[in-house]
Amino acid sequence: MFRLFHRNFCTSRSALYKVAKHKDHFEINNQLQISFAWLRDNCKSPEIYDARNNQKKVEFPEVTEISNFSCEDSQLHVTWKDGHASRYNIIDLETNFSPKDTDSKIKEITWHASTFPNTEDVTVNFDKYMNTNEGLKSAMEKICIYGFCFVSGTPVSTKLGTKVVAERIGPIFQSTYGDMWELTSKQAGTTSDASYDSGKLEPHTDATYNSPAAGLQLFHCLQPAPDGGDTMLVDGFQLALDFKEKSPEGFEFFSTYPLESRYLHNSSEPHAHYKMRDLVFKMYPNSQDLMQVRLNSYRAFHPSMDLSTQQKYYSFFPNLIEMSKEPKYKKTFSLDPDVVLIVNNWRLLHGRTEFKGQRTLSGCYMGHMDFMSRCRSLGIPVRETF
Repeated sequence: MFRLFHRNFCTSRSALYKVAKHKDHFEINNQLQISFAWLRDNCKSPEIYDARNNQKKVEFPEVTEISNFSCEDSQLHVTWKDGHASRYNIIDLETNFSPKDTDSKIKEITWHASTFPNTEDVTVNFDKYMNTNEGLKSAMEKICIYGFCFVSGTPVSTKLGTKVVAERIGPIFQSTYGDMWELTSKQAGTTSDASYDSGKLEPHTDATYNSPAAGLQLFHCLQPAPDGGDTMLVDGFQLALDFKEKSPEGFEFFSTYPLESRYLHNSSEPHAHYKMRDLVFKMYPNSQDLMQVRLNSYRAFHPSMDLSTQQKYYSFFPNLIEMSKEPKYKKTFSLDPDVVLIVNNWRLLHGRTEFKGQRTLSGCYMGHMDFMSRCRSLGIPVRETF
């Protein structure tokens, strides 16, 4: 049944796979090289791998010498010196070690205000979102593609609406504001955050003082203001691409020089002092593709820069900030009380128009890793950050 060899070669019956044994590794079809240690470490037999919890039972392989091996069709069978037997699917091995094709990953569609997606294309009904994987997957895909989505028909409640929408994705990020927050103008003066005031907030990303910054942010306007208080969104990826074309030197500066952001609260307990240095424009490793935009002029503090860096910063930063305010990039709209807006904080800038009267906005943060985890579990081919 098997073509068994104690020496150096085996060939599958269909002759599709030729496996050559070397001193410490196999070579498959004269191309793919895999060490014996890696194979033993990644054996999925019940003695080594616990399929119930997807964890290893053995910390690292102690025996990596091979007694014999064989191949049949696409299966590689290995017997180790200690008598343990392993089986590997050669197709799976080739797939695992093949270069990752970024073309097969879900693609972003960037937008200006004039090309902002139609509401129906970025909206998922609450009941479908909560009760079907199809609805949840649709919402996650929209966030991957456009940077945001709306969940309509949501209960007008922080506990029964905002929170359950967030927890459908994963654990809520515990921030300096707690897990869930409600912004009201009555709280102005009690925090170190201008969000609690009624003034205009220009487009920015949140939590630039954290590492990593929050991945998702949820906004739920439980009580719209009688006058103003509209939401503003800017596609940070489109802004970055346009800025790169307009100012290549500026783009280079923001993608290579880490800038400091700070959150400082000492007017009441608990005191807090967060700070972080990171790039405004972060690329995927070994790529020129944007992975993250971190831009918040309200939190930008740069206590130490040499003269050359100061000159570059104050030449480029004001231009970028002013660009983000241009009508070309800002999409402004009002949020209905039964709509939750989920925003990719690694991509979109958000803001708010000035308002008068009482306004209540609930929301929370979620980690980028938890967002990616949910996407993977739903079968969405996301691009990895490593």
